[in-house]
Amino acid sequence: MRHRSAGALLFASFAAAIAVQPVPLWAQTAATPPLPLPANGKVIAGNARIKLTAPGTLTVTQSTTRSVINWQTFSIGAGDAVVFQAPSSAAAT
Repeated sequence: MRHRSAGALLFASFAAAIAVQPVPLWAQTAATPPLPLPANGKVIAGNARIKLTAPGTLTVTQSTTRSVINWQTFSIGAGDAVVFQAPSSAAAT
């Protein structure tokens, strides 16, 4: 039977610990920075179209008087814009 040195055993233990933890702990707990525009909007009622119309500009075109959109995130970065186009002043999104 071959014996390993203390350094080899320490290295093997360290390598095993790294293999168990593939993602660093700091990466698991770090907050995700906000997106510059709303993301993953899903129209769940009414009729509306969500489209990136220019760099930094998201346009929501609503064709019914009432629409409901479920957003995964909704933030607007500095210099960016979200434009809501509704069929009338009585419409709601």
